[in-house]
Amino acid sequence: IGVAGMVAFGVLIFPTVLMGATLPLLVGHLVKAHPNVGAVVGDLYYINTLGSALGCIVAALGLFYLAGMMGAVVCAALVNLGVATFAIVRLRQGES
Repeated sequence: IGVAGMVAFGVLIFPTVLMGATLPLLVGHLVKAHPNVGAVVGDLYYINTLGSALGCIVAALGLFYLAGMMGAVVCAALVNLGVATFAIVRLRQGES
């Protein structure tokens, strides 16, 4: 593996591990309220797949045309930030 491969690995390992950790964390959290693990995992995969498909359709049919590539990236980052903020607020509400 060359230098480029090592740089790519170094850049991608952290976000890849975080993305891979989301499903087990979500399953662990949701199983507390809904003990049927199979249903929880199925629902999470369903929501993830639906969101991915809708995101691709919206990006391809509208966002790239209206905002360009950079605008689409900024929009995606803002949506991710909004989802993270929502999750943190809900988590803190549950702790009270």
